[in-house]
Amino acid sequence: MVSKISPTLTELVTRLREGFLAEAPEHIGEVGIRSDEQPWPQRWPRDEMELSYHFQALPLGTIVWFLFFLHPEGRVLLFDLTQDEVAEESDHECDLAHALRLGSKRYPELADFIPPRPQGGTVCASCQGTGKSTADDTWVPCQECYGQGWLKEGLADLFARTVEELRSAGDDREAIKSVAARYRAECVGILGAGNPVQSYFEFILRRASFDSSQRRQRQAIYKSIETG
Repeated sequence: MVSKISPTLTELVTRLREGFLAEAPEHIGEVGIRSDEQPWPQRWPRDEMELSYHFQALPLGTIVWFLFFLHPEGRVLLFDLTQDEVAEESDHECDLAHALRLGSKRYPELADFIPPRPQGGTVCASCQGTGKSTADDTWVPCQECYGQGWLKEGLADLFARTVEELRSAGDDREAIKSVAARYRAECVGILGAGNPVQSYFEFILRRASFDSSQRRQRQAIYKSIETG
């Protein structure tokens, strides 16, 4: 579902962004946004301040080769360092919570805006409610709950059922397709359409202990449902 960002959070992200960019050199505006006519300078790693300026978004942190940014209006940007471009842009509530958890490592006050567990929600079994992947300083937002520390009512049960049904389906393409279609319908009913629905299917495939070849096959079947 689309996130509804509060005016208070908008003000905070704007203030943090402006504070970060206050240290920008005067020539920061001389480099244009990447296009066929005006490509980025060829250098790596990418200058975080340059990207923050051009996207007018707050830098939150890096996971693997993705730089995460948050725009004051609630859009989350993932900049792919390997491709030198924005790989994903989302305003889904799960992606916003993930961004806030990641950003809280750098700006602790952002953690105050991660939604509390709703009525009927369950504590995330993977992180035990912390929203973090590990207990030490190397943590990233928990993959299962998007850093929230909890799952919406029905999600944990849906994951467990889908794991078992996919295992039972074996290599039967039609059976896999049926399980994937039911999963997608139920997950959209809980979360609304958006990136997390597909991401959770990939998470379920790993939980079911399929190897890389089996995961690719089932991901392809799932994507055929989304595009069909």
